[in-house]
Amino acid sequence: MFEKRKFKLSLSLTLILITIPILIGLYIRLDDISVWNKHKELYYCDDRPLFTSYDAFYYARWGKEFVEGKYKSGEKDPLRCVPDVCKYPTPVPLLSALGGEVAKIKNSYIENISLWLIPILSVLCVIPIFLYFYRIGLPLTGYASSLVTITSFIYFVRTTIARFDTDALNLFFPFAMALTLLLSFLSLSRKKAYLWLILSGILAQLYWWWYSHPGLILTMILTYTLASLLFYRHLGTKEIFQRTLLLFLASNPVIVFSGIFNLFSLIKIYLINYFHKKVDYFPNIFLSISEAQHYDLSAIATITVGNFWIFLIAILGLLLLVLSRTREFFLLMPILVIGILAISGGNRFSMYLAPFLGAGLGYYLDLIVSQIKKYKLWKTGILAAVLAITFLIPYFNNRSFIYVAHPKITPSIEKGFIQLSKITPQNAWIWTWWDYGTAIQYLANRAVFHDGQSQTTPKTYFVALSYSIDDYVSARNVILGVSSIGAKGIKKLLKSGKSAEQIKNEMIEGKFISNIRNPIFWVFSEDEIGKFPWINYFGTWDFRINEGKKTGFIPLSNCKIVNPVTLKCGRKFISLKTGKIVDEKGLTTIDIKSIVVRKKNKILKKDFPHKSIWNLELIEIKNHKSFFVFLVDDQVLNSMFNKLYLLRKYDNKYFELILDNFPSLVVYKVTSSPH
Repeated sequence: MFEKRKFKLSLSLTLILITIPILIGLYIRLDDISVWNKHKELYYCDDRPLFTSYDAFYYARWGKEFVEGKYKSGEKDPLRCVPDVCKYPTPVPLLSALGGEVAKIKNSYIENISLWLIPILSVLCVIPIFLYFYRIGLPLTGYASSLVTITSFIYFVRTTIARFDTDALNLFFPFAMALTLLLSFLSLSRKKAYLWLILSGILAQLYWWWYSHPGLILTMILTYTLASLLFYRHLGTKEIFQRTLLLFLASNPVIVFSGIFNLFSLIKIYLINYFHKKVDYFPNIFLSISEAQHYDLSAIATITVGNFWIFLIAILGLLLLVLSRTREFFLLMPILVIGILAISGGNRFSMYLAPFLGAGLGYYLDLIVSQIKKYKLWKTGILAAVLAITFLIPYFNNRSFIYVAHPKITPSIEKGFIQLSKITPQNAWIWTWWDYGTAIQYLANRAVFHDGQSQTTPKTYFVALSYSIDDYVSARNVILGVSSIGAKGIKKLLKSGKSAEQIKNEMIEGKFISNIRNPIFWVFSEDEIGKFPWINYFGTWDFRINEGKKTGFIPLSNCKIVNPVTLKCGRKFISLKTGKIVDEKGLTTIDIKSIVVRKKNKILKKDFPHKSIWNLELIEIKNHKSFFVFLVDDQVLNSMFNKLYLLRKYDNKYFELILDNFPSLVVYKVTSSPH
């Protein structure tokens, strides 16, 4: 049996320790709404708040289609992965169904529902986290764990207002499963133990419906079985088998078995492919995903507990907790392992680490209070510990209190995507970078080649190639070639013995182009300026050295026209006459090879006899008396992204300008054959 609790808390104090983190968690999330409402021009598109995650569009579209009766479980999704086939999930994701139904009842957009729904769901994790540690006699550990979790910056930014995403319950379900499994061990009667196991199975099925990653469910069941064999052999082999079988059946055998494949897939992605520059012969697109970027320990400390020294203290406390209370802690090991992945893998896993860092901090206080129980002031000690936790943890995680959630899309880009549905035919295919793939599906109801859930296929490499390449014919050939054979065709070519570089060269030559029935439109958006270094890194990939050029646009800010031949950017003066950038003292800092100006639909270029890699671009912003000013090298200057988007310099034989709403959106129609 588990050790008896060192001390009990009154019901009122227990409720207080659950309520405080919930209220603080709601406050730091919902207080952003007042800022959003005050500056609607930044955070709203007409009467719709802007989503704060890319995946929000993914779940929102399915929620919208679900309530409209258009969602077809298991059938081809016509808006994803063209020309290949991606299917609708079976069943519709729980988040989509929930958001869609609530929006229908409220007669509102899912965006408006996500303003308050996600914060409410996100704080529910406090309940199982606190109760788990409370049930093993560590209430202060549970309190600190729940408070660190709810205020940690990593969990906060992943559960902000309008972030219509699954992270809102991705801590709740595994901790709730662990709690019910724990209660099955604590139950004195077999009947109650079985009821808790059935409830755990129901939670497992809901978790699968919510997140569709059964790998963790499988590991939770395996951990329960191992805990039974290690610590509860007195139950007998037959009883352990019956309990494990009940849990397995209650969790749905189909889900559990699918967890095997899901687990192998996750291991391949996060523990094998994650560290490789190249995957399946093409550059590893996963390297560019922000949530998958690796953080050092200092950064992990900042986004979890707010301070590196507190982080170290928490780690030591956690080690002490695990070593001294191994049996009680054991059921939480699968969740902790995910959290530990943050140390060597993607930063997104840090949100799973935060509860355990909080537990490490709280464990010190539980030890202290248990030692002073024999003294009359031990209740005062509890109160002091609670107050210390309540004020110090939010103090160190104060970044979550001052940070305001930012949308992943601007009002002008969102309006542009809505307009896209009016200027393109229903059967149009949209060629663009993957980030806004789901946004285009949701707002424009148009099909895309890749999105945030399908960006790891070779198609993404070829999209990047089209952005970085330097001539119109090659770019058009790449687009039409991918439109003809898709990811499946590329895979077949690889199996036939062709190398990735051979496929690239033949794609550029136009060898794979066949009859394409769907009109194709190339969409450029303002956010791609900042993302271009990664796009260019993949697009300029050298298959011999497994490396690309991570070059892009170097912006010069605070630029003003001093006179017809002089531009001042911050403390730098740019001479449009001599092609030199000088500082305030007149000392040359950069020689310019050429200056390219786009103004009033005209492109002007002036060359200078300088041995330099740098070119200066001045791009007029429509309806504004201002310019974008960039330093670029030759490769970026000649890239299709620069020509078609910034300069709007195109060849009608290959690309027809459909919409010029620079800088928010520029749209071209790709000609199916030269005129």
